[in-house]
Amino acid sequence: MPIAETLLAELTREAATTRKCLERIPEDALDWRPHRKSMRLRHLAAHLAQLPCWGVAVLTQDVWRKDSVTEHEQLQTLEAIVGFFDRHLQDFQKALKGKPDDYLQAIWCMEVDGVTTIQRPRALVLRTLVLNHMIHHRAQLGVYLRLQDVPLPPIYGPTADEGL
Repeated sequence: MPIAETLLAELTREAATTRKCLERIPEDALDWRPHRKSMRLRHLAAHLAQLPCWGVAVLTQDVWRKDSVTEHEQLQTLEAIVGFFDRHLQDFQKALKGKPDDYLQAIWCMEVDGVTTIQRPRALVLRTLVLNHMIHHRAQLGVYLRLQDVPLPPIYGPTADEGL
């Protein structure tokens, strides 16, 4: 099976679960955070929503020059966050579909403030920087939701709140 097909299947499955979690965020809790050192729920949700953009960048640029400024501030409502996620997920899926293995095995770089921080094959970057990163922050969101007493959807199996 081509690498792109494998990644696309994983992306589609993980993104559907991530969207279910995003949809459950209470609008009135967006400024909440579990600890003073933790990010606010709005920031966490916005970061999750923006990860598909990272996938597009990996697939369309040989070097991604990312400065330290983020876009989180423009995603102020739950509707905006989920809508942003949906739009850019579609862009990511389109960009990934049909990409040849040699393209996905080519080296990709990320520069932050002029310093190369990542230099790895595209497929590895998509798996770690995008998919695993999404899964990591979705799990973090699950803790936030639990602390807000929001029922969690099934992710890899039933939760204490819902069956399959």
